[in-house]
Amino acid sequence: RQRLTQVEEAAAARGRALLDLPAAEQRALWQAAT
Repeated sequence: RQRLTQVEEAAAARGRALLDLPAAEQRALWQAAT
């Protein structure tokens, strides 16, 4: 977990969009965040 603040904020702002996205999308976002 390296600086996930922006990702978490974005997810919260979009109503937990990360949870709604498929596993592939989540992976891509996490990869980009790291």
